[in-house]
Amino acid sequence: MTEEPIDERVGALWTRVLGMAPAGPHDDFLELGGASMLVIRFLAAVETDFGVRIRVEDFLRDSTFGATVRAVSAPRAG
Repeated sequence: MTEEPIDERVGALWTRVLGMAPAGPHDDFLELGGASMLVIRFLAAVETDFGVRIRVEDFLRDSTFGATVRAVSAPRAG
């Protein structure tokens, strides 16, 4: 069984929390209606699914789909 690509997994979380699928890497979670509680819910889902903690302030600096995919794809120390 092949693991789903990271962008598809992030897209599924985005859709589940925001209620719409990202169309491209420049889609912005906040601009598409992601209020503060949705941001918290989304980041918690990312941490649960990927084991990657994205700080709220980092997400607010760049809340695009592409930035989120890059954040969960980045090599982690440990």
